[in-house]
Amino acid sequence: MVINSRLDWGLPGDTLRVTVGVEDLLSESVAKRLLLDYAPIFQEIRTEGMTGYGQLKARFSSFNMIARYQEPVLLITDLDSLKSCPIALIREWSQGFEIETDLLFRVVVVEIETWLLADRVGLSQWLEVSDVLIQRHPESITQPKETLVGLARRSPNRRLREAIVPPLGSTRSVGSGYNDCLGEFAAQHWNIEAARLNSLSLDRAIVRINELAHRQSP
Repeated sequence: MVINSRLDWGLPGDTLRVTVGVEDLLSESVAKRLLLDYAPIFQEIRTEGMTGYGQLKARFSSFNMIARYQEPVLLITDLDSLKSCPIALIREWSQGFEIETDLLFRVVVVEIETWLLADRVGLSQWLEVSDVLIQRHPESITQPKETLVGLARRSPNRRLREAIVPPLGSTRSVGSGYNDCLGEFAAQHWNIEAARLNSLSLDRAIVRINELAHRQSP
């Protein structure tokens, strides 16, 4: 049901809800952790997307309408290439129309894995590898997903290694348990405050999520 007014939000007994638009399961885990830590005012999270970049882009106007008439929206997509520009991507998706204040559109530089790699110490401890193997400037890594799989390949932790790394001879780029394991890291082990020091796009996302939450406060 479309809600035509949000003037009564924040009254006792209300449940504040937010829609999250993401490309995949790992991005959903990251988005939920960010909202839990920096916007706990939202008691209910509704996820949409989950089938890649193209669907999110095609539904951008729909997300804008949700933000106007129903509830705030957190939309997260990957930049995918260091040659691309986040501002240009946002303009391309919006097609010139005004983006609603409560549509928070954040572009990850470069992939969602970049934000996890930004927690060098936490990720190295979780994988049980040396943190010297992880670059200090994760947003300069051109292939974050492959980098993370390579780190997992060095891990002595068999459970993580077999879940994240694709089997020998497989045509897959990641193991069958990739999203589950990295989602576990994002939810339970990721030190976001440490990570934001190494990722400007993550830091900016956190600032904007805080602002979004404050606007919904009674």
